[in-house]
Amino acid sequence: MIESKSFAVDRFLDLVGRCPDIVAHHGSLVGDYRSASFDVVGAVAENTRNVRAVMERMEVGGRRAFVLTGTVFEPGEGTDPRRAFSSYGLSKGITSDIFRWHALEFGVPLAKFVIPNPFGPLEEERFCRYAYCRWLVGEPAVVRFP
Repeated sequence: MIESKSFAVDRFLDLVGRCPDIVAHHGSLVGDYRSASFDVVGAVAENTRNVRAVMERMEVGGRRAFVLTGTVFEPGEGTDPRRAFSSYGLSKGITSDIFRWHALEFGVPLAKFVIPNPFGPLEEERFCRYAYCRWLVGEPAVVRFP
């Protein structure tokens, strides 16, 4: 596993060139994802940096599977399937479209799954922590946001 703030850095491209069974891309430029001024174009550029090079290496390596994660905030995944819930969601939807385009171009199988509420050491302390803390003291957790 390579942890990096940028997708498809040289180390990642080298690893993909060695033909792993599955390549997974979880992450995206987040910044202030709730802001109306979220930089959609900048986020898409960062999320898809070198995607063509990745798919080329996967094609040469035997067309292994590529897995992309999504969010409930993007079009087709959340409460209103016709539109993104936020600018961040729009960037994730466009990112997904770009990956799908290149995967089809190179014949690389692409799978996608949505993580409704990410968790882990690099995530903000959001719903999972809130729910855990409520349950720990015997109180119910309340969902107030999609």
